Amino acid sequence: MRHGDLPRDSVGSAVEESRLARVFHSPPPAVRRRGGERRCSRPRCLRGRDGGGEEPEHDRSRWVSVCETDPMIVRLGRDADVSGFLGLAAQVEHWFGPMVDEPGFRRAVEDHVRRSLALVAVDPTSGELLGGLLFGVAAPVHHVHWLVVDERARGLGAGRELMTQAVRRFVRGPGTIEVVTFGADHPGAVASGARVFYERLGFRPAEAAEPGPEGGSRQVYRRRAPGPPDTPPRRAAH
Repeated sequence: MRHGDLPRDSVGSAVEESRLARVFHSPPPAVRRRGGERRCSRPRCLRGRDGGGEEPEHDRSRWVSVCETDPMIVRLGRDADVSGFLGLAAQVEHWFGPMVDEPGFRRAVEDHVRRSLALVAVDPTSGELLGGLLFGVAAPVHHVHWLVVDERARGLGAGRELMTQAVRRFVRGPGTIEVVTFGADHPGAVASGARVFYERLGFRPAEAAEPGPEGGSRQVYRRRAPGPPDTPPRRAAH
């Protein structure tokens, strides 16, 4: 998470694709557009499928209904989605400290919704939020202020699609996109997969950032925007 305009004592970091993605033995979800909303056809998850023994603490029966729903919708956040954002925040408070009961966090969510800088991934059947993103535009620098995917939906591509849509909707002209996520020594760096997630999207680790509200380390990740992701410099030929 980028602190940005969110209160420092009520922010959380980006939490993304868990290793439960290995449950699915099929290509990445196809994406199609219908009725002005972004929809993603997701692979179905069958009850009882072997997940390779990963993440045993998760009760897969809690998220099977989400996996079986097709397609997923990504759209701008609405006033009615604020409670859903708070629900997502509740899932990650063990990493980042209180957010749900912090008035400043709720105000920040409402402000992003009001300015049309909030995106949600929604299950079209239940209407439940599968993920949420808050974005900031201060061209030429753009910030991912907050990104969380519901624990039941991690590994389904919701985070990647939220990021893809944020770049398409909010980034205009050349510049950079920045996010502050876990430092390499933070326990959440591995558990959440956040650093790997951003690296797969073309972000590169940069300077250290201020510690998070819980005291854990943070690091800036950065990529160019728009255009192709940053790539490591090639070694000079001899």
